[in-house]
Amino acid sequence: NKQCLGVDVSSYQGNIDWETAKNYIDFAIIRVANFNSSDTFLDSKCEYNISECKRLGIPFGIYIFSTATTKEEANQDCSYLFDQPPNSVSHSYTRVMLFLRYSILVKATSF
Repeated sequence: NKQCLGVDVSSYQGNIDWETAKNYIDFAIIRVANFNSSDTFLDSKCEYNISECKRLGIPFGIYIFSTATTKEEANQDCSYLFDQPPNSVSHSYTRVMLFLRYSILVKATSF
């Protein structure tokens, strides 16, 4: 069984040296946005991180961080990625995740 090493990245990591990182990781999970009850905050480094992973052939997925407290809010937050994706995201091969800040039950949905 091969173990894989991945990284979770966002603007908090600043400018990542992806040329170096590619030698140590198998994949990246890139934050696209942060949702709360009143606003959406796009991650300022998501376009850069996505374009670098594409350029270097690093497999990646994207995620949004949500403060949803109901199933409806969680579904609305998920829909954002499909209605208004970042310019560099291709739905054909990108994995999408929703990280929930609060513990709620959300039925898995296939897009």
